[in-house]
Amino acid sequence: MWLLVFTLVALSCNNDDDGTLVVQAEDLEVTLDENPSQGASLGTIETSGNGTPSFELVSQTPSGALSLDEVTGEVTVADAAAFDFETNPEISATVNVVGAAESVTVSIALNNVPEITLQDLTVDIDENPADGDAIGTVQATGNGDTVFSIATQSPAGALQIDENTGALTVADAGLFDFETHPVITATVAVVDGINTAAVTVSLNNVSELSAQDFSVTIDENPTNGQLLGTIQASGSGNNTFSISTQSPANALSIDTTTGELTVADLNLFDYETNPVITATILVESGVDTATITATINLNDVSELSAQDFSATIDENPTNGQVLGTVQASGSGNTTFSISTQSPAGAITIDAATGELTVADANLFDFETNPVITATISVESGVDTANITATITLNDVSELNAQDFSTTIDENPTDGQVLGTIQATSNGTLTFSINSQTPAGALGINAGTGELSVIDPNLFDYETNPIITAEILIENGTETTTATATITLNDVDEVSAQNTNLNIAENPSNGDVVGSLQASGSNLTYTITFQNPAGAFSIDANTGELSVADETLFDFETNPNMLATISVSNGTQTVSANAMVALDDLNEIGEYKFGGVIFWIDPASNNSEGLVCATTNLNVANWGCSGTLTGASGTGIGTGETNTATLIAAGCGLTAAESVSNLDWNGYDDWFLPSIDEFNEIAVNYNAYIWPTIQANGGSALMGTVWTSTEVNANDAYIAFLGGNAPVALTKSVANIHVLPVRSFTDF
Repeated sequence: MWLLVFTLVALSCNNDDDGTLVVQAEDLEVTLDENPSQGASLGTIETSGNGTPSFELVSQTPSGALSLDEVTGEVTVADAAAFDFETNPEISATVNVVGAAESVTVSIALNNVPEITLQDLTVDIDENPADGDAIGTVQATGNGDTVFSIATQSPAGALQIDENTGALTVADAGLFDFETHPVITATVAVVDGINTAAVTVSLNNVSELSAQDFSVTIDENPTNGQLLGTIQASGSGNNTFSISTQSPANALSIDTTTGELTVADLNLFDYETNPVITATILVESGVDTATITATINLNDVSELSAQDFSATIDENPTNGQVLGTVQASGSGNTTFSISTQSPAGAITIDAATGELTVADANLFDFETNPVITATISVESGVDTANITATITLNDVSELNAQDFSTTIDENPTDGQVLGTIQATSNGTLTFSINSQTPAGALGINAGTGELSVIDPNLFDYETNPIITAEILIENGTETTTATATITLNDVDEVSAQNTNLNIAENPSNGDVVGSLQASGSNLTYTITFQNPAGAFSIDANTGELSVADETLFDFETNPNMLATISVSNGTQTVSANAMVALDDLNEIGEYKFGGVIFWIDPASNNSEGLVCATTNLNVANWGCSGTLTGASGTGIGTGETNTATLIAAGCGLTAAESVSNLDWNGYDDWFLPSIDEFNEIAVNYNAYIWPTIQANGGSALMGTVWTSTEVNANDAYIAFLGGNAPVALTKSVANIHVLPVRSFTDF
């Protein structure tokens, strides 16, 4: 497909002497894909004016690429090979137009077209490859996107291809079976290919019959029919077995179906005559055959039988002490003799009975010869046998030690003596601790065996009621162990823990704060330090803390309080801290929730109330003059309803709507207070509200303000900070201020 773009970009003209236009010609610009066909039209040089022009190709680059019709001005492909993007991405020419004042330019821009050519791939491989085995690589030449893929294959799933290299590998080895698929084919494509590659994989038929040589060793003189073993073979069909040759002849027989070898003639299984019997076995499976060798090695069997001898005795026996008898049987008289022994001269044997005895008691010393051995020769007629005699000595110890046990009260002193390990020996004794639980509790005197306390903190009944240790005792050549057990008595102790307590601020004197966590018997409690001083009192018998000075329990002044308490049982005293954190309560005059709290709902558990803004708002008038809106609420909690009623009346921008439109301190739910709500502000103003307004950058409130309470269609109530009763005022009176309020919840 060609893409031709023609652009008319220039004019050439020739004028007669009287200024009349004779010929004008236009440049020719063309864009098309590379590799057009020979003679393809590229476009025609356009002319206009009076007269008949002719055309002459003056120059071109590359040379010979274009041809020009001198009469029509049509430009065509003269040399298609020159239209190659990689060689000539742009082709240009200059054309002289007879009759025009100037020559024109021909410009051809070539588009790069992908040109990848794939080569077919044909390979021969043996059947039964492994998954992932390489098959070959599809070769690609040319430019473009060489991303390989398998378009089709038969059988499906047999091959896989590397999309980057074109390398083909085995995807499913089970499909590479000559009997099922002697030829595997596939079609390979690339993204920018101009053709596909045919892949042909021819499988070589490989024999699938496998058989193993057979070898076994048996004693001579078996029985006829005795099973020798089975020929191992595997193939694609039913296997059959037969003996091709054997030596000696007729010694063996084979089951043709199972390959089981058995003794055919027991007389031939004689070690002295035929120590090795061999056979060539033919295995057939369908068209496949295999031969293997069967080898039967015969053991020379003696009629003399003797057993190795073994005995364990204590060291230091007496000379002549019987150690035991060598057991042997044969067809004739049996005789015994010692061939070798270690150490030499230690034992002797009765030649007729095989009884072993001690010959030299001094050699039966565990420290020198812990094991004594001998080789015994046994003879019976022409048969001989050698057996091993092994005498293992027990180490007899002269070192004795007694386990240690004691009971003491918990909490001993460092270094307190617990007792001494009792041990006896004919040498010098040394003592050490092999292990102990808990670690590090005990120490021992290496020379005397005296046990003492190393870490008194571990002698705690509640943690370690029993302390144990394994004691190692040595005398230079021998060792033994003893167990030390220390049982602790539970002693009355005093313990107290630092305790965290919470109470809401502003409690009453005598309110319970909480109790210190302590344990023990007959305890008494005393406050030794408190901050702030005088805040707490304590019950000496129960440890219960209570409020002594309620004025100190103010969150803003003392959010965290402390009492150090001494706990005693008369003999032991400990101290611990009670740390009291105050919970912050909402209070009249606090700056919270966007303004100053002036009323707290007594039924809300200190979680709901009203706040006022820290400055007044000047409004034009109350609004709704001449309209009875119904905003007549006077009590606490009616200001918000009054405000909503005024706005719903639709009287324009009223005082209520001005307040409702406010967005102060992050809140946008302000409303006009009712007369009772403003009265709460007036009552608390001097003592609580005005100091907080000052502290938070506010300004003094105006003494006279509108409330949200309506009197009638023409009047509404104004209220006063001075405490005077509210009075009715015409709604249209200007320049009366308002004080925005809002409700809060603190759950």
